[in-house]
Amino acid sequence: MAKKSESPFSQFLDTNDVPSDTEVVQIKEYILACTAKLSKLDHSLNSFMADDDEYPIVIYDPRDSGFSGLAQLQTADDLRSQRDLLSEHISAHRSCLSPVRRVPQEIWEQIFVRCLPEGRNPVIGAHEMPMGLCHVCRSWRFIALTTRILWSRVHVVIHSAPSQNRTGRIRSEVLEQWLTRAAPLPLSISVSTEAGENGSYSEITCILATLTKFSKYWENFQLETLFQVPAASLVTGLTGKDVPLLRDISFLSSQKPQTRHTLFGGNVWVPNDLPILQAPRLQSLRFVYASLPFKIAVNWTQLTELRLEGCYLTGFSCYVMLSACKNLQHATLDTCDRHAMMALPNLSSPFDSVRLVYLESLVLFEKTFLPILFDVPKLRSFTYRGFLIPPRTSLIQHLLRSAEKLDSLFIDPGGIELHQLLPLTPTVKHLTLAKPITSYPPLHQIFAYAQGRGMDDALLERLTPRIRQGPDAGGPLVANRRDYMCPELQTLTYKTNARCSFSAGALINFMKARMDARDQHGFTKLEEVVVHSNQRMDGMNGVGVDKAIEELRQQGMTIGISYNRSAITSNSIAWLLRH
Repeated sequence: MAKKSESPFSQFLDTNDVPSDTEVVQIKEYILACTAKLSKLDHSLNSFMADDDEYPIVIYDPRDSGFSGLAQLQTADDLRSQRDLLSEHISAHRSCLSPVRRVPQEIWEQIFVRCLPEGRNPVIGAHEMPMGLCHVCRSWRFIALTTRILWSRVHVVIHSAPSQNRTGRIRSEVLEQWLTRAAPLPLSISVSTEAGENGSYSEITCILATLTKFSKYWENFQLETLFQVPAASLVTGLTGKDVPLLRDISFLSSQKPQTRHTLFGGNVWVPNDLPILQAPRLQSLRFVYASLPFKIAVNWTQLTELRLEGCYLTGFSCYVMLSACKNLQHATLDTCDRHAMMALPNLSSPFDSVRLVYLESLVLFEKTFLPILFDVPKLRSFTYRGFLIPPRTSLIQHLLRSAEKLDSLFIDPGGIELHQLLPLTPTVKHLTLAKPITSYPPLHQIFAYAQGRGMDDALLERLTPRIRQGPDAGGPLVANRRDYMCPELQTLTYKTNARCSFSAGALINFMKARMDARDQHGFTKLEEVVVHSNQRMDGMNGVGVDKAIEELRQQGMTIGISYNRSAITSNSIAWLLRH
């Protein structure tokens, strides 16, 4: 049997090294020679078994190069063993010709980049990419370590238990090596610390000191801390000049509110003067559960994205802030004004308008009175959840009238007059009317349910085009699209933690009419309808309902009707209202 060391191509065995074109030809010739000898060995084995010969058999000349071990075989078992070893020897050399060895390094780099986690930065760990790529083979390790983009993202977790200085120093050294491999590429960094007020902040200081060395490469930076740690103060030593590439910065609180429907935030304290926010390229700013000062020194005109989630912010500060964001494209406003009932200074009326000509998407949680009206001509996506009782319909009406090409509308229908709003959305393609599906609704939804507001049969009828037969035309005609709401509607989603306020018959008539009126008089084909509630719709068990739904599905419409039986029922809501 040929040993690995006796092979003329042993340097390629058990490696991922790529042979040259000349060596590929030589390896193929070598494999052919080995295959011929394997065939001779098979023939001798067959003869041995057929003749049951007990005498020694010489398979081939023992002086053959690389096969001196295959001399005289005494038994069939020895013969089979040597045959298997030779077959493995041939397979090992065939693997040297595998196409995967000839994949260019640039292709491997792209494959490795797609191995990184999506939606978050990779953590430093042997079982996480890109570290895991370094433990496969020598060539993969080389490619991974020399591909800078793999190391341009990192998430650092600092646990609550106090750590020794040595541990923090080791982690800092590893982090520095990681970031050094990425330089000079822009960096995406996220830091999450759970250190409590009794914990040691030495590791936090050590980690941030290491990160500060690479601040000139920061492009995205996110810092998440407990409320005991002044999040923003951890980077107060940096100025705008220290972060010339910074485009996106976020400050978050690790301690979320007790309930998802809380009206209050303010766990992260943000100082008035935060020089890092003066970064010359800053475009995206995000605060989550933060208590914001009356005025923040930011170059608002260069921001294209602003996200305030669960933050304390006065209505006047919000008005001033938005008025300065002339180039804003995406906004999330989830704020609470502790002084909402106080008079607002410097405002001629509580309904001053803010014009955002470039705004494309807006998510608005109105927890307290927001003294702003929006003028957003290019708005494409709008999400509204109102926590006011009753909700301020005038704010939504003014916004929808100004949006000329609104595509997507997500709205909590509780207490809102949909009959007044939907006529203002003729260009909407995706309509979602949803309340949170929970086992306990917030108080405002209980009152909204008591008011009986939401989608009903009358509203569905206004969404349903009526088909009539023309006196001279040979086919069906439909009424003018201006007579019906949302003529370009493509998807309709209705989710509620209560019982549906419309019947199955009205829903089927709506879907049939939309299907029949598709591509006629400007009506767009309705592609998807999703209904989710805690009880079956009235008439859902009627004759022909399932058949009608199946026929619509066969015509290409996606229909989903489901029920959440664990949701709160109307009887329990009535009990809550009585008590």
